[in-house]
Amino acid sequence: MNNFELIRNVLGFVVSLGVGEIVSDALKAIKPNQVPSTLKKVSTKIGGFAIGYYFSGKIGDYIDDQIVEFAEERKKLKEITVEKGDEAV
Repeated sequence: MNNFELIRNVLGFVVSLGVGEIVSDALKAIKPNQVPSTLKKVSTKIGGFAIGYYFSGKIGDYIDDQIVEFAEERKKLKEITVEKGDEAV
């Protein structure tokens, strides 16, 4: 695993954790005591898990795409700089 892949994986993990925390905090606004039946309590928790999983996946994919795009642009810029030498600066 090179440095680029390591950074991608770490950032993806950190972002997923952050999204999970945000969703968890948002769902705490729905107090289980406010939900009348056991079935609704269970479905609220399962729904919250599904929402957190969905959003963390989508946002993780977005961040990963942005990192790859940044790396590609950086590589192009480096190639241009090498081709033109001091002229590119």
